[in-house]
Amino acid sequence: MKTKITAFVLILMLMLSMVPMAATEYTETPLWEYEIVGGFHNGLAYVKKDGKYGNIDTSGNLVIPCIFDQSLHFYDGIAILDDASGQQYFDTNGNLLFTTNYLYVEHFSDGMAVAMARDGKYGYIDKTGKEVIPCQYNGALEFRHGVAPTTMGGGQYDIIDKSGNVLFTCYYDAITAFYDGLARVNVKADFAFINTKGEEVTPFYDSAEVFYNGLASVLIDNKRGFINTKGELVVSNVYRAVNNFGAEFTTTGYSAGYRDGVWKCIDEHGNELFDFPYTKYSPGIFSGKYAMIRNDEDKRGIIDANGNIVVPCIYDSLTLFEGNCTIGDRDGVSYLITIYDSPEVGVLLNGERLSFTKPPKIVDGRTIVPLRTIFEAMEAKVDWDDATQSITVSRGSDVISFQIGNNVMTRNGQTITLDVPPQLLVDTTFVPVRAISEAFSYNVQWDEVNYDVIITE
Repeated sequence: MKTKITAFVLILMLMLSMVPMAATEYTETPLWEYEIVGGFHNGLAYVKKDGKYGNIDTSGNLVIPCIFDQSLHFYDGIAILDDASGQQYFDTNGNLLFTTNYLYVEHFSDGMAVAMARDGKYGYIDKTGKEVIPCQYNGALEFRHGVAPTTMGGGQYDIIDKSGNVLFTCYYDAITAFYDGLARVNVKADFAFINTKGEEVTPFYDSAEVFYNGLASVLIDNKRGFINTKGELVVSNVYRAVNNFGAEFTTTGYSAGYRDGVWKCIDEHGNELFDFPYTKYSPGIFSGKYAMIRNDEDKRGIIDANGNIVVPCIYDSLTLFEGNCTIGDRDGVSYLITIYDSPEVGVLLNGERLSFTKPPKIVDGRTIVPLRTIFEAMEAKVDWDDATQSITVSRGSDVISFQIGNNVMTRNGQTITLDVPPQLLVDTTFVPVRAISEAFSYNVQWDEVNYDVIITE
């Protein structure tokens, strides 16, 4: 029997040890019975039990029994088992649809799949197994947006429709499929993009990635930025490195860019939303509003697009999110991780509900909030030393001081060790709420019904 463990990971650390907070909770379901668990795709993840493969759904239910010698990876609703004798095709219920006898078949895209005949020529099959475009090409790429590149060699590419008609011919050193309706082409070491009419819609760049979710990374003057499908630079080229805006078959409006020694979350308009809490390892690609992060001990967790760590960094590996699900491995056991939205947490100080210009963030299971908002509400005096990045706060007879990045705080000359240090995130100083409340002797209650933290003197 499966055991389900519910963890409220957005936690408001106040006077008591931990108070469930904030916008998200997650469930962790151990998948003890499986030797291997893969990532989700098309709503299914492959699993291995007793040396055989099957598939589970996003609830952890085994929907395709573990009877196969190979893992089933679903694309466009069909999985292909490929061996020397040919191919078998299965639907998402594990039913055999048809068989073919090609040397190799790519996964389905746009209702078609590239097939390589025994003589090494390429063509296309549809989802019934019918060869709808004969195997006659020396090379072929998948269909996207109703078109596909084919070639007989020599740098000539014929772009065809689903009937095999040649729409136009172009000449480049290489070409990709038409991601988001645009194909990346290159001449020697220079890259540009063409549309489905064969028109070059961008200049040539020193480097370029394919389009995902309407944006493509390009290299200009040795710095990375992003262009849209019109060729307009919408995210400035100020980054040494970037992640793509999602990946194949994922949807997102968020990415990460590295500059000035920090990974920053950026949105599709080029706004920098927050600094990622760790810099030793790069964050993962966003899927929806979630991305993997790795702490300095190389443990993985999940951060959301508001900068909240919604799954703590306790996993050895994490797969890419699909919807609100991922698979995490820890201590040799795989877990099904599902994230749920919960009510927003409110903070009331002496009966007044506080409004933060930037939302509280969760770092290593501890909540940090914008410094100025809460101290102004407490009518405390704040002094900032820019040279040392130190803060001194006084209220009545109490004086506390701390430093960005330092987990030691002093209160009236006495040293206090903080759970997490104060942090400067996108020009805003965040401090741990628990330490601030205790430093100024506030009483704290948790209203579980309304999800409010009530702070009173």
